[in-house]
Amino acid sequence: MGSTGIFITGQGGLVERVTADSNAGGGFLIAGSVIESTATRNGTFGIFAIIVRDSFATDNHEVGIQLDSSGGVATGNIASFNGPTGFRRQTAPSPATQPSEIIPSEFRPSVRVASSATPWFPTRSEA
Repeated sequence: MGSTGIFITGQGGLVERVTADSNAGGGFLIAGSVIESTATRNGTFGIFAIIVRDSFATDNHEVGIQLDSSGGVATGNIASFNGPTGFRRQTAPSPATQPSEIIPSEFRPSVRVASSATPWFPTRSEA
């Protein structure tokens, strides 16, 4: 229901041993790490983070695991039965890109968890 399951904008965010299942948008959108977690049956991506370790993404509508353009790392993960792509590395946005252009309104979470750090926004997928 809603949009993105877990959305953490503060640099260095951490999600560990959590499941995001059947969200209308993505499962995890994290400005940091996702460790030993599972994303299943989400409406867009399963996991979008800088570091993804020992996690599982399956049956997500688009990308299973997507890494941030800041130099993401993925190790020990499984992505299966996702849309067109199991794993994807995101490319950097142009300097003129505004946050409202990056995350379409229908995929913005209804609840956000944020720290006092500068907000982080993912770049738009290149299809």
